[in-house]
Amino acid sequence: MFRAAAGVYDQPPFYRELRRYDGTLNTAVKAQRSIQGTAGFDYNFSGLGGRPFRWTTEAYYKAMTNVNPYDVENVRVRYYGNNDAKAYAESFAEDATFTTVFGNINLNSLYYTYETSFEDLRVKTLIIHEARHLQQGMKIALSVYGELDAWQLEFGIYHRIKRSYPHPAIEELMNLPLEYDRTVLKRAAHLMQAYAGKGYRADLLPLFPLGKEIKYQLIRR
Repeated sequence: MFRAAAGVYDQPPFYRELRRYDGTLNTAVKAQRSIQGTAGFDYNFSGLGGRPFRWTTEAYYKAMTNVNPYDVENVRVRYYGNNDAKAYAESFAEDATFTTVFGNINLNSLYYTYETSFEDLRVKTLIIHEARHLQQGMKIALSVYGELDAWQLEFGIYHRIKRSYPHPAIEELMNLPLEYDRTVLKRAAHLMQAYAGKGYRADLLPLFPLGKEIKYQLIRR
């Protein structure tokens, strides 16, 4: 979804802005004006573990004229009172509501909010899944091995409560051994995509944790 907005804002001078730096009165001070615009988009997609994520990008720009600058000396504020400055503000922000391995767990607000009941089983298992990644650390989490570990923990708990698996691919995934076997891990990545869809790019992850993967690629064993 794309979005854009623009506006003009005038701010009449505060009474203290009517005094120049030397203390004389200037009744001709103009209202400070800002012209601002913003544009951005939201992109919803399936990410790690087949969970719905949202990628948000937004750019912002504001041009300001007739600005009244001031100096601050301890608790004393002295305005120049002459509308003799211009200013601007700009920003570019991106946000993806996904889990990081740096200590945060964020669930997509499009599907989960503070009003979502914690009794929701998927919320519980997703948090457990991501907590496992935090335990693993970055090198293990960003690998098919790390994903298999987290998936098996998540759906193991799901099965204990529901007494069933949500998909045949998950049932097969749960029977895979968690080990450094490239054939097993390739099959795991395939099953993850079978459940989560092609948008879940497990095929882009290294099979082993990064250090182990590099070692394998160098000596092939």
